[in-house]
Amino acid sequence: MPSGAVIWNDEHYRMLGYEPGEGNPSYRAWADRLHPDDMAATEAKIRECMAAERVYTAEFRILLPDGTVRWLEARGEFEYDASGQPLRNYGVMIDRTERKLAEEALRQAHAELAAANVELEAFNYTVSHDLRRPLTVIHGYCQALLNCAAPSSMHRPRNSSMKFTKAPCA
Repeated sequence: MPSGAVIWNDEHYRMLGYEPGEGNPSYRAWADRLHPDDMAATEAKIRECMAAERVYTAEFRILLPDGTVRWLEARGEFEYDASGQPLRNYGVMIDRTERKLAEEALRQAHAELAAANVELEAFNYTVSHDLRRPLTVIHGYCQALLNCAAPSSMHRPRNSSMKFTKAPCA
């Protein structure tokens, strides 16, 4: 930009970890707070949008002097002269830290629920398997009792209830 002049509002200072009015607002002061892992991609995106004369949106982390990491989103556009050279840039920054923390908590909760679901399925299989065998044995004894207790000529519907009486079984 021709003048290199930068104007920040008080909230912009605070988002970058400065006190309002502390130091001179500049591209360098912003870049000094940019997380090292995000610097190349963020600067490339802004340059790309400037060259293509497009509105830019960039999400990036900043690293404050105390080690705190915050997520910011910058949105802006450039104003150009008649020959297509950028004259100035204007835009806004939005603190997205709370949203990012909530998204991470949601991802973590989802992962924990998925792990709990796997454990629950394994438990369900075990319980189902462990109950199936004794129930099969009980069912066999019930069939034997029915065969001993009821005369063979008696018709027994499969799902009917019958009263059992003591009867000798040979």
